[in-house]
Amino acid sequence: MTRLAAAAVLVREATAFDAEAIARVRVLSWQRAYRGIIDDSVLDAMSVEADRERWLRRLGPGGGPGFTRVVADERGRVLGFAAAGPVRGRVASQPARLGELYLLYLAPAAQRCGLGTRLARSAARGLDALGLPALVVWVLERNAPARRFYERLGGREAGRRDTSVGMQRLTEVMYAWDALDPLLRDEARPTMPDGSPPGTESP
Repeated sequence: MTRLAAAAVLVREATAFDAEAIARVRVLSWQRAYRGIIDDSVLDAMSVEADRERWLRRLGPGGGPGFTRVVADERGRVLGFAAAGPVRGRVASQPARLGELYLLYLAPAAQRCGLGTRLARSAARGLDALGLPALVVWVLERNAPARRFYERLGGREAGRRDTSVGMQRLTEVMYAWDALDPLLRDEARPTMPDGSPPGTESP
């Protein structure tokens, strides 16, 4: 996709009709971004069909309020997805009214076109509307492209934790924004790296 084509992509609210497309983007992005980081057996076992059912539940009427979920849509084709909401658990040294970017995925063919930045900004606007003035995101330590992406967006490293993926123990790095202003401005426009950011999932 060219940058000119990317400029025509609509970032809009996700609906249950997007469930299968979101599942496909997630599976493809994981299998590309995490190959060599997460065990092949986990990546190869991922299923669009199983993921679709999960997103149907999350995006349906009973999916729960208080979250922001957006897709990058090119003429009906979903190229990326982001979800954010209140932080899961209490994060030490961070403000009480804290938002979290749960996930941000792009289809491999849609990366490095600026769509990752647009999705991150849209998620930040959603958190702002929810009255959450600060933000964190968790990224796998070995996902260097995603870490560079968040650093270019103004995130600062603010913590680490261990997580389990399948039978593996991996380390995640937390990036924090003490205020959403850098994400709400239209100045810097870093492009999305080759890979999806955090491996943690939204509720």
